[in-house]
Amino acid sequence: MPGRFALTIVAVVSLALIILAPASASLQSDPSYRPRLTGVIVEGQQKFKESTIIAASGLVVDKPTSLQDIATAANRLATLGVFKKVRYQYSNSPDEISVLFHVEEETNLLPCVLDNFVWFSDEQLIADLREHVPFFDMVLPPVGDVIVQVRTELARFLVAKNIPAQVDYVGYTPGIGLPISQHIFMATGLDLPIRAVHFSGAQDKFLGPLTAASRELMQQDYSRLTAIQYSHSMLLPVYLEKGYLRADFGEPKIESVTPSKKIATLDIAILIPIIEGRIYKWNGAQWHGVQAVSPDKLTEGLGQHLGEPANLIKFNRGLDAARAMYEKSGYLEAQFAVKKIFEESDGSVSFDIGVTEGIQFRMGELEIEGLPGNAAEGFRKAWKMKPGDVFDGSYPTEFLAKEVPARLSRFRFKMASARESRKLDHENHRVDVTLSF
Repeated sequence: MPGRFALTIVAVVSLALIILAPASASLQSDPSYRPRLTGVIVEGQQKFKESTIIAASGLVVDKPTSLQDIATAANRLATLGVFKKVRYQYSNSPDEISVLFHVEEETNLLPCVLDNFVWFSDEQLIADLREHVPFFDMVLPPVGDVIVQVRTELARFLVAKNIPAQVDYVGYTPGIGLPISQHIFMATGLDLPIRAVHFSGAQDKFLGPLTAASRELMQQDYSRLTAIQYSHSMLLPVYLEKGYLRADFGEPKIESVTPSKKIATLDIAILIPIIEGRIYKWNGAQWHGVQAVSPDKLTEGLGQHLGEPANLIKFNRGLDAARAMYEKSGYLEAQFAVKKIFEESDGSVSFDIGVTEGIQFRMGELEIEGLPGNAAEGFRKAWKMKPGDVFDGSYPTEFLAKEVPARLSRFRFKMASARESRKLDHENHRVDVTLSF
């Protein structure tokens, strides 16, 4: 009956202000005014239990409770981060007071990663956190005190288990200026080098290549996220170049934790599960939106042959070569949208590639910065692209690599660095280039 209670509160408060205004005002302004709390009701919650929210507020029924206690309780709930909004109303008399909290739960929740607590399973950690952090879930709000509570409880748990480590927290963001996408909690204060990487679900023929590709991982401290990222960036290509286009790696699991001869060091062995899937054979590529470059030439650059296992690594190199062809022809902003079309009946895959070619740019002005006049003039004369020429996007890099060192040596200059920057003029379809030394 929360709705009726809210209406009753509004009515009772209004009545108190009208009939008991003088007495009520004097009582409420008195710091010693602490009537007995007769009830707390919460409305608006979807995920969390009313009892959990009331407990987190710190209010206790039947205890003397001031108006400041209620305001503090509302603020305590608001700073947790699990609620977008917290509002409260109260009904009071000289001897009693009751409270209604209206909450709106936070829906923007981010995954929580327990990164490298190698002594325990996730199930152990999660069970402890759910017991001691009332609003803990494996997803958490972007900000709020609940994040601090999780970190504090993990640290307490390590101490209770005699683990000599601290707990750090990082709000992971995928790039500069981008919002947090994951909450990462990690144990620090100990070295956790990966000494062995094993695989489950892999055919014998892949064990050697996978082990070889894991060498760099075995020079790092264990981190669940690092191992996952490494698997997809460095291990997955072992399969993708052999036609296993749907191969996937599961989360790494701790196989063993062994004390090392080194102080504050534990040697870690991990097991990475693999789902290999099947081999898919190349069944061609279809290009759309292509006018400036020959589709046959683009397909040839992909390096694939009908009926052979589709090599996605070679395909991606061919796509880079296609971009280079467009850049060389002045199409500096060409974009490629690739869609794989799998045919399970015969184990084949074809690629649908949409190209947005964009504007063809031409050479504009060339500026030389950081060199005296005679040297700069020499570079201008050596620059072969003239204003109005179709802009060859590969030429500036070639110029810096071939022409610059030789010409600088003639002037007995020692080059610290040289870089090229471009200013695209979309209205006039031209590119101004600056070479900075």
